[in-house]
Amino acid sequence: MKTILSVLIFFSAYSDFFIRTFNLPILAYCDEILLIFSIGYILNKRVILKKGDGLLNTLLIGIFVFSIISFALGQKTNYSLIIPQVIIHFKLFLITYLITQIFDKRLVLKVLKMLFGFLFLGMIVNVLLGENFNEIYDIKVDYRFGIFSVNGFQMNRNALGLSIILLFIILNNFVKLNKNLLFSLAFLAIFITGSRTGILLMSACYFYLNIYSKYKKMRGLIFFFLIVIIIPGLFYSLENSEFFLITKNNFSQINNESGYIRGIILYFGFILAAQFFPFGSGAATFATTMSKDSEVYSMIGLENSVFIQEFHGIFDSNFASILGELGYLGVLFFIILFVKLKSYLNVKKNDQKYIMTIILLICIYSLTTPVFMSSNFVIFPALAFAYFYNSNKKTELI
Repeated sequence: MKTILSVLIFFSAYSDFFIRTFNLPILAYCDEILLIFSIGYILNKRVILKKGDGLLNTLLIGIFVFSIISFALGQKTNYSLIIPQVIIHFKLFLITYLITQIFDKRLVLKVLKMLFGFLFLGMIVNVLLGENFNEIYDIKVDYRFGIFSVNGFQMNRNALGLSIILLFIILNNFVKLNKNLLFSLAFLAIFITGSRTGILLMSACYFYLNIYSKYKKMRGLIFFFLIVIIIPGLFYSLENSEFFLITKNNFSQINNESGYIRGIILYFGFILAAQFFPFGSGAATFATTMSKDSEVYSMIGLENSVFIQEFHGIFDSNFASILGELGYLGVLFFIILFVKLKSYLNVKKNDQKYIMTIILLICIYSLTTPVFMSSNFVIFPALAFAYFYNSNKKTELI
């Protein structure tokens, strides 16, 4: 069982790479199989064994409630897709629960080392092959800050950036490691991906974990200098940089006339949440894998959009997907899920800052990535949570 799950986790994390390399579409279903395992385990534990906990019960309630709401109040869609889409919305939590229940600390670390070893191998291969790597795997060639952007075997620089930040957070838990050197190496690795989100959040994580949390008596002074001096200083120094101009341009395009898909989806996520307050348009209707033939796109005037017709890029804002389909009630429920997850992980007091950092990290990532739904993004956060869930068991990483 553990070996099978480990293999599924590995192939799920790098499914795009293996599908494109070996031309085996069946590998695209690894994360679906992993999800089925999760649902089966939870149902067996709750229904057959009659055992439960706060997170398990909350997940089952969420699947039931949002399925019923989507059937009864959601916009017209293929009803057979509703329950699968609701389950996909909770994929991160379901897979996290499965891993923490089945794997012990030693196995979590083995899987993490295997995944991160393959991750850095992918980065090295991508750097050595340069644009040829992108041509082989049909990835858009892009340069950021004058440097070739690396996607690695995850085929996605944002997923790669998130994974590196999570590695940094995990390694921060090891007292003997030099935190400044660790940050420098992680920052360099993210920089060559060209992920602006990753660069910003890597810096924020370092500041919180190694400065703000460390000097508790000076937090007021640190906060003052951050707001009054550091942030304004960075703003003025970077105002005309490529980094700032691209980001500013993206924010300016968050409207219904944008050619920027994340802006379009985020804009209409709020529109649908307001129009169908507080329940949203229902599962499998907007910006999710099951929404391809949804009538909602015609309702909001997007049926002729090239993004909708090609069904490309519309999943880029996971927050927009949740907001549009599940409404403000769905957003509130996700907050409750994170509270339950934090309680369920039951980590030592000193490790709570790592859990909060990961939660805030993936919530911010949800604005621009499918971090709760895509296996490219889900696997690494799930394993990071599992690592800290088992933090009371002392096991050496190296």
